[in-house]
Amino acid sequence: MRALVFDLDGTLLQYSRDYEDLITASFEDVCGSVQEPWLETYNETFFEEFAACNADPVERAFESTGAPGDADKFAQRLHDAEIAATVSPTEAHADLERLGEEFALAVLTNGLPDWQRGKLAASDLDSYFDAVVTSFDVGAHKPDPEYDGGRLGDVPAALDWI
Repeated sequence: MRALVFDLDGTLLQYSRDYEDLITASFEDVCGSVQEPWLETYNETFFEEFAACNADPVERAFESTGAPGDADKFAQRLHDAEIAATVSPTEAHADLERLGEEFALAVLTNGLPDWQRGKLAASDLDSYFDAVVTSFDVGAHKPDPEYDGGRLGDVPAALDWI
């Protein structure tokens, strides 16, 4: 049996809002306001921390801004907002059901494990997949050669990427 491997964000799932709006709303909820320098510093630090697969990149990025508020609350608010803004195509369930009859299905995605699995579960698509592996599970991001699908467990070695 061959396996179909899906990316998550922008492929299997989409956001109903611009991601920058989710960050802005999270600052407003936690800090009472948002300032442009906070957003700039947050984004710069987040991507540095994320690229290095450092633990807690959202919290570290928030702390780097100097904004008032709790980093854990900010991360939880952004996580909740991300899940609430995540949508799947209406035909996703039927398509995955049909594909699962012929292929092993897996997700290989850049992102934080709890966040990515949370979005998949909130979209009620998690049961279709034999494996879900995130870049933080592997310690490298796609398209890094270290991130080659080798941690997909029982998923067959013959992979087709979607």
